[in-house]
Amino acid sequence: MKDELNKKRNLITMKLNFEIGDKVVSSSLITGEEGLIVDIRSQVPEGYQLIETEQSCFVINSTMSEGVYIKMVELKDKKPDSTRPENNLVKNTIHFLTNTDKEVSRTTVQGADKSKVKVMPPRGYKFASPMWNFVVISSTNVNQKMYVKSNGSTITRPSAKPVEELMVFQDTWQYSGYFTTFSTNTQIPVINNSGKTIYYLTNNYDFHVRQMANHAGQTFCQIADSAWVNITDMYEYQPIYTQITIKQDVYARLHDFRGNVVARRQLTPGTTWYTDRKMNIGSSTYYRVTTTTWVDGKDVVTSRT
Repeated sequence: MKDELNKKRNLITMKLNFEIGDKVVSSSLITGEEGLIVDIRSQVPEGYQLIETEQSCFVINSTMSEGVYIKMVELKDKKPDSTRPENNLVKNTIHFLTNTDKEVSRTTVQGADKSKVKVMPPRGYKFASPMWNFVVISSTNVNQKMYVKSNGSTITRPSAKPVEELMVFQDTWQYSGYFTTFSTNTQIPVINNSGKTIYYLTNNYDFHVRQMANHAGQTFCQIADSAWVNITDMYEYQPIYTQITIKQDVYARLHDFRGNVVARRQLTPGTTWYTDRKMNIGSSTYYRVTTTTWVDGKDVVTSRT
């Protein structure tokens, strides 16, 4: 009965597999609408923590419903006071603005740095983009903007369009592809249809992009209604669920999402690795083996589902 209700509400259930090395030590389920960003730190088994390169938030994605694998390490210091995220809270001030940049209210929220916190709009207003009712807590950008509009009916002069309806994007075209945010910048700006920055994202947020457009000589991916990210702050990938085996005579180097060698560590010949996505750079194919590292397809001898 529960599964039938979830289908009617278009809810997706994802399985989180927490592993040490290649051994899964615990699993849990998260459920939500596609595109919902979920903080998974509360799901981490007691006595463990995510590795430094592992993302702490996942986007509900129908292509990953069969399961995602999350790398952990055992806690060396089991004292809860030094490991729990709530003991390292950062305060951010949220400025609620109209489409003319007039501030109508402000509030203060707190959370762990780079975590997602849900925000309620001020009384009498609703968010300009209903999907984005949250902020990503930042220790460097403590003042954040959120755009809202009146919750009541308004009279619109026929000779003028609301500012937010003025599209700055040109040459819009349909596109279907999977992208992840990744940039050397501390924060990745998300702009609305008017070209204004409405909030910021960090690395490793996944999106199914269905539309692209040009603006100011650059290409942008639409991640939600009136929400766009510069394609230079993202990389495209293909979701897969398989295992790859390293060639017997090769110590495989690890690369970043641009194909650059990033680590001294090498993968041992003949070892098998789980991969959840691949990407193409020129004529080369790369397979992801951790959240931020990839192995060159020329070093892979076999793959199996």
